[in-house]
Amino acid sequence: MSTLISLLLAVFICLAGCSTTPKTATQFQPVDPLLLKPIAAEFTTTSTTSGQPSITSEWRIQRDSQRVELVRLDSQVSEVWSKTSQELWFYQKVFPADQQVIEYSPSDLAALGVQPQWLPLALAIDPKVLEALGTAKSSKPLFGFETQRFKGKFHDADYDVIWIPALALAARVEYSKEGLSSVTEVKKPYELAQAPWAAVDTRHYRLIDFSDLGDMERDPFVMKVQSQVLGGHNHTH
Repeated sequence: MSTLISLLLAVFICLAGCSTTPKTATQFQPVDPLLLKPIAAEFTTTSTTSGQPSITSEWRIQRDSQRVELVRLDSQVSEVWSKTSQELWFYQKVFPADQQVIEYSPSDLAALGVQPQWLPLALAIDPKVLEALGTAKSSKPLFGFETQRFKGKFHDADYDVIWIPALALAARVEYSKEGLSSVTEVKKPYELAQAPWAAVDTRHYRLIDFSDLGDMERDPFVMKVQSQVLGGHNHTH
């Protein structure tokens, strides 16, 4: 009997210890851009500034390793990053309501000092943030996928991130710094081929090279969107 009691006591101690053991911390694994799964996802971002009403916006991404499209649903303006066979990136600002596209070549971006920002869009978070936060704990599964939770500071801002490693996608990002806070949440991710929305079709849009904007200062469309495009406010002949 004493042997049985000792055995039961040992099992109880083991179970108690297991139940109080903290979740295993895991290191952030850098994302290989060449292995990005083609997916589409829609997000909601709610931003709050101290003393001001909250602002909610919706947006979606469609991505693969060669192309990333961001659509802002409030304005319907799109941004598209696309890679050439030489590993260089083009950027387009797309205005569906006007059926116009302004395109920036890799040399245009270099002249403007703009680094390609396609990967933070594709992941719904800058990977530098996750690298800085370092370790994560396992969190509740989402959409059938295991998740990790990263918490900490980056550039004096507080972050709380739910990350889906299998998709290389941030499912939820809480951010706060100096009276500004925001929460971004994914509604549902889809395989790109199963996405309920089509990619923007610009085949019949007017294509404007950024280098030509300086000669189009009196063009009604260019005048209307000049403040919305990279370098638009200071482009000269």
